[in-house]
Amino acid sequence: MDRRAIYVLKKTDDIDFSSIAMDVHIHEDHIRFFDTNRGHMIVGEVIHEDKNKFKFLSKGYAPGIWEFKLLTIEYFKEKFYKSVTNGKIITEKIHTTDDLHHWYRREFKV
Repeated sequence: MDRRAIYVLKKTDDIDFSSIAMDVHIHEDHIRFFDTNRGHMIVGEVIHEDKNKFKFLSKGYAPGIWEFKLLTIEYFKEKFYKSVTNGKIITEKIHTTDDLHHWYRREFKV
């Protein structure tokens, strides 16, 4: 888990990855992160982790397994831009995963 990385999130009952998670980190017995609207603190634990993704077992809100996957420029341009305001414009201006993550941190001040 990289606190400076931007992740896409799929909660227990979601069909696909549907939201952004920024400043993701574990604090004591819960995960903390921001989406594009506000911060979240969810009780649970990380049950699997590798370089680009991890699974979190929520024991609080929306209990069950949540999946966090690194948002890459390729995934953003292929699919995720469709669910983002001005996503098409962003795909034309930003060309690397690092720049995309920087843009999200700057725009949402995290």
